[in-house]
Amino acid sequence: MSIGTGHYDLVVVGGGSGGLACAKEAVQLGAKVAVLDYVTPSPSGSVWGLGGTCVNVGCIPKKLMHQASLLGEAIIVRPTNLFCWDYCVIAFRYCNMGKKYRFAIDHC
Repeated sequence: MSIGTGHYDLVVVGGGSGGLACAKEAVQLGAKVAVLDYVTPSPSGSVWGLGGTCVNVGCIPKKLMHQASLLGEAIIVRPTNLFCWDYCVIAFRYCNMGKKYRFAIDHC
């Protein structure tokens, strides 16, 4: 993929949170910016777009999964019948969480 020819005031290497913050700030100050980012596909073929490891496969997904587990524990372990909750089946669907997470990242 070509970024074109011409003059750039700033070339940012890395599209993680730091690189994107730098590029955004420079653009707001009037600079012409190029962001260079590449992710080597994993053995299973996984790749991701801008945002870096933290946003795509690191910190943020881990925090979302941790929050999901806390919610599940709160529903299943605590005596919910004391608060008039009645449930028959509670299930965690990992594939749905991945889709919802990816949608949130792509649309923020």
